[in-house]
Amino acid sequence: MKSRKFWRLAGALIAFALVAAACGSSDDDTTATSGDDTETTEAADETTEAADETTEAADETTEAADESADGDEAMADGEMGINADNVLVGPSGFSIDLNECPSDWSDTDGLTDDEIKLGVSTAQSGTVAAFGQIAVGSENHFNYINENEGGIGGRQLTYSIKDDAYEPARTVGNIQELIDQDGVFAFASVLGTPPNLAVYDTINDECIPQLFNATGHPAWGDPVNHPWTTGLQLAYNTEAILWGQYIVDNFEGDKPATVAALVMNNDFGLSYEAAFQAFAEEHPDDIEIAAIERHDPSAPNITNELTTLAATDADIIILMTTSVYCTQSFEGVQEAAWDPAIKIVSATCQGIESFFKPAGDAGVGWILTGGIKDITDPSFADDPFFVLAREELEKAGLDPNVSQFGNGWIFGWSNTEALKRANELPGGLTRTNLVLAARTVDTEHPGLIDGITYRTDGAVDGYPIEGTVFHQYELEDGAEIGTHVPIGEPLDLNGESPNCAWGEDPINSCEG
Repeated sequence: MKSRKFWRLAGALIAFALVAAACGSSDDDTTATSGDDTETTEAADETTEAADETTEAADETTEAADESADGDEAMADGEMGINADNVLVGPSGFSIDLNECPSDWSDTDGLTDDEIKLGVSTAQSGTVAAFGQIAVGSENHFNYINENEGGIGGRQLTYSIKDDAYEPARTVGNIQELIDQDGVFAFASVLGTPPNLAVYDTINDECIPQLFNATGHPAWGDPVNHPWTTGLQLAYNTEAILWGQYIVDNFEGDKPATVAALVMNNDFGLSYEAAFQAFAEEHPDDIEIAAIERHDPSAPNITNELTTLAATDADIIILMTTSVYCTQSFEGVQEAAWDPAIKIVSATCQGIESFFKPAGDAGVGWILTGGIKDITDPSFADDPFFVLAREELEKAGLDPNVSQFGNGWIFGWSNTEALKRANELPGGLTRTNLVLAARTVDTEHPGLIDGITYRTDGAVDGYPIEGTVFHQYELEDGAEIGTHVPIGEPLDLNGESPNCAWGEDPINSCEG
């Protein structure tokens, strides 16, 4: 696990961001003061120390930015790419020794004169089947690119979708089939933390790009040990720290606030749990964990777990789970007549049509983080990116009021933009250029909320999205569908999430 120093620094940095983004800025706001001069002095010293840390972090960010700029210039000069030692050289210390790739490996496997073969393993059945619609939405976006832009560099995108039901063993078989039989050029947004963890060593050993995984596990921020793999969304450990800081800043009852958590018992849920526990241990006067209940990822329901959590009558509940279990939890908490002061849910359950609408008013008041737009949120009804997506989905006979189809367009756009940029690099579209494109992201993403940066930086910063906005679900009387209402300004933490070399222990694993 990261050192205590990391969690303290991360919490401090996020605290500054939250203070700057606080929505309660009315004239009648008051500030608590203490008559104890010693406490005041200590607080001033802590503020000075935090400011020094912030300045140091800013210096490091500036240094990294300078390195990135140098890297962009080197790329323009043709100095980035495959050198004489057969090593791929990128910005900010990024490199891949291609001599370690399989002897029959090719930089252009999966490419023909008129085709780019992409593949994905995803859950189209089982308890998280709703997320399998991401791949369908991405395919719809790829088809749009084929029909309206002539594909990428004149090549048509084809997308092989295989169902793994969120079962890692099936993912392994699907990925091997996509490599051996389909001969894919790259993998585009494989779904789920356990499935991806089951194959990302193999994919990296095969030297095949594994782009923008449809999961926020911190392991995808490992450009040194897994250079061929990139994620997209906010890392779960960063999200958990944001929850903790939100509690510190916003809980108004007696401290410490008691927290009850429902955790999906796999690497997805446990990555949340580990990060939140570490934050709580660093803030014992603010947070006390009353209970943690883990549930089977394939369980038909989480009734027993919710009953146990409700019995604690904790001040706060956090759902470190996803899919149908979020909807079940909204309803279960309401039925238990348990009224936590703060109710937090994983950003993976952002989809209003998928997870909030089925729960009716039971979803009202739940808080979540998220920097990605939801196509089913009425507040984005006129968003140009989603207007186009809805038109294309309807043309294909797909329901535009499905949250995950919209997410598919967001992931699809990320993949096609990387392919376009790779095609423009010296040498044209290759696997190595695609990796360079993914490691040098720096543009505006139409699927992100305004104020959220979309950027990577070689071996320095492996996470494209590190910003978020806190939202609370609201539903007007008589309405069938509500909206996620922002309760603060965007928190742009780009470059603050440290890279993560994931180990085998899901609780104490993020190192390096």
